[in-house]
Order: sequence, then structure tokens, then C-alpha cells
Amino acid sequence: MNKGGMAALEALIAAAQVLILAAVVCALLVTFWQTWLKYNEACRQRQWAAVAFAYLDQDLRDAEEVLVTASELRIVQENRECIYRVTAEKSFYRGLGSAYYPLGIVESVSFRREGDLLWAELYFPGECYRCCYFLEGN
Repeated sequence: MNKGGMAALEALIAAAQVLILAAVVCALLVTFWQTWLKYNEACRQRQWAAVAFAYLDQDLRDAEEVLVTASELRIVQENRECIYRVTAEKSFYRGLGSAYYPLGIVESVSFRREGDLLWAELYFPGECYRCCYFLEGN
């Protein structure tokens, strides 16, 4: 084989190695990106649940009456009424009068009352967060 053919063969092998290396790096970057997105989504869900439960705790603290229906939780206070509801687009929000505050995108929400206990469950894709509240005489 002449020197020109050998140089062309070496260049072809080097180009193939660079392409293989680039493919491996891209695969690693895609794997990292997917892992990061999954972790970030889980963190966001935990944060949404914590904020929702904090607002719920604050509203229940001053509640005069708590009404639980299949589609919403209504908390009646001395001078206002709070409504927790999920829309058809699966947006969970807190309503105060004419103002609505989104608390997250959920699969579903469940409010269940067992005597003086109120169970609140937020269902996200792959996760569920629960909280229990003691309602003294409400």
C-alpha cells in the first residue's frame, strides 16, 4: 500500500473514532439530562405539596366550619371563605374570594373527613403526599 492510501485509511479510522466518541458523549449527556429532569420534577412536586399543606394548615387554624365534598374543600372563616379545588386541566388551586392561587399540577386530590380528622392527599405522577389535620369541633 502506498503512503497516500495509508494516510487516507488512518484519516478514516480517526474520523470513525471521533464519531464514536461524539456518540458516546451525546448518549451520556442525554442520560444526564433525563435524570436531571426527573429529579427536578420530583423536587417541584415536593415543593408544591409543602406549599399546599402550609396554606391548608394556615387556613384550618382559624376555621369556623370545614365542608368536604367530592370535588372541593371549603373552609369558612370569620371574614372569608377558602376553597381548595382541582380544575379539569388538573390544576390544584386555592381560592380566596375572587382571587385564585395555583398550588400545582396534580393527577388528583382527595379530601376525606373521618370524625375530627381531615385527610388531604395530593397525587402527582408517580408520587402521593398525605397530611392529616385535627379539626376540633369543626
